[in-house]
Amino acid sequence: MSGSSSAFFSRHPPPGGLTDNDPDSMDERKHRILLQRMERLRESVKALRARVEDLKAANRALRKGSEFHRKLLDRIPSPVLVLQDGKVAVANRAAHLAVGYEEEVLTGRRFLSFVHPEEVKRAASVHRRLLAGKPLPDRYEARILSRDGVAKPYEIVVARILYHGRKAFLLSLWGLEERLAAEKARVTEERMKAVRAMAAGVADAVGGCLERLCSGIAEQTESDLETWTSALREAVEICERLSVLGRSFREQMPAHEAGSLIREAVARVCAAGPAEHPAEAGADVKTYLRTSCRVAGEREALVQALREVVTNAVQAAGDGGNVYVSAEEEAGRVQVYVQDDGPGISPEIGEGIFDPFFSTGEGRGLGLTLARSVVEAHGGSLTYASKPGRGSTFRIQLPISPQVPLKRPRRARRSIKGVSLLVVTDEDLVGHFLCRFLSSAGARVRTVYGAAECLRVLKRKRVDAVLLDLRNNGMRHAVLLSVLKRRDPAPRVVVIAPAGQDPVQEAWRHVDLVLESPLVVDRVPERIAGALSPTRRSS
Repeated sequence: MSGSSSAFFSRHPPPGGLTDNDPDSMDERKHRILLQRMERLRESVKALRARVEDLKAANRALRKGSEFHRKLLDRIPSPVLVLQDGKVAVANRAAHLAVGYEEEVLTGRRFLSFVHPEEVKRAASVHRRLLAGKPLPDRYEARILSRDGVAKPYEIVVARILYHGRKAFLLSLWGLEERLAAEKARVTEERMKAVRAMAAGVADAVGGCLERLCSGIAEQTESDLETWTSALREAVEICERLSVLGRSFREQMPAHEAGSLIREAVARVCAAGPAEHPAEAGADVKTYLRTSCRVAGEREALVQALREVVTNAVQAAGDGGNVYVSAEEEAGRVQVYVQDDGPGISPEIGEGIFDPFFSTGEGRGLGLTLARSVVEAHGGSLTYASKPGRGSTFRIQLPISPQVPLKRPRRARRSIKGVSLLVVTDEDLVGHFLCRFLSSAGARVRTVYGAAECLRVLKRKRVDAVLLDLRNNGMRHAVLLSVLKRRDPAPRVVVIAPAGQDPVQEAWRHVDLVLESPLVVDRVPERIAGALSPTRRSS
């Protein structure tokens, strides 16, 4: 001790001229230094005690805050999770109930183990990219598996947070079962509403035609023949229009020049007489076609769709009005504009103009519905713009068909050898003779007696052509003519009609060949062979 003290005082000389040779001064110096050290130690202990008290208070506050936040999380009705390193660090009570695990079992488990196996890859990609700071939507949908293996759909909202000073994810899970059930109920209600409207419209339209037909049959007067015919034709037309609404067209269809489709549609509208469409008599239709492109599709369906839109514009323009039909190419699509200077369409009416059987006039309300269905089935769209008092503009967009090299036309058939013919005739001598003659010419002929038997045969067997004898039962086969052309693939239709009858009436618009009676039998095989050639129509 003495050695160390002497060394200390040798480095720090005492004040006041004291030297190492003075024993009293040395002891006093040592005592004073020890007192100073003790005082400093007491102050350090006091500061440490205060620090400990502060830490205890902070710990109590932290524990109290943690309990408060825990209670707050447990009061949230939806599952909430905190993920760190892909594992569950915190989970509220709703999360425990959702997955069916206790807290000690759930904490520490990987979150992706609760995600449905089909969606694990997508969920992992979202979390990985969010952790890397890449911009992504802050929510995604996934199915979460409970302990018993039941998968429930959730919308998962993700937020990046810091938990204990480290990066983590805060996940909020919102159940989609009720939302999906409500959406399904809404869609079902809309479908049922549409079905009810469709059923009411069909009942009103077809029912009126059948009522007129039945009343005429009950009276059985010769003057009502025209009434029966018009009622039957109207019912057939309504059924044909309704069949188009649910029809799916082939993927590969022939291409047609857009201008020829528009001109044919306009020609049909202008050719309609005042008795059929009284409001169309005074409207002036002008066409401005600035395109020669081609569109792929079924020609008759496209022409009918264009005709319905032009007819609607002509009816809106009224007597003395003007309708302008123009066409141009834009961005790989043909744009067809049909403008009228009529009264326009109010927003209230515009909400339902494409609904079946929605009509503000005397029409059936199927025209625009049919047009939109056909255009959309061909990959296009039908929209409109209108202001009350300023007319309306309907725009039809159809994709342009790519140009393909024209094929050389095949040579027309000159023989019916090997052709499958289904002959619908009465049990008379002329019918039997015709069938035997066609068989001798090499055709495979099968004879049936009536429309019902004809359709039963067509269900089981495909034929090249159907020959209908309309000399005595023209009205009875009128419906059969429309049914045959709705088949896929549709057979060629050949009819035998009395001389002088108009072959282009509405019931025969799908006929491929008309043979006038009395027949020139020697020419029948050649003419049937011509009807089976690429040139479809003959008369």
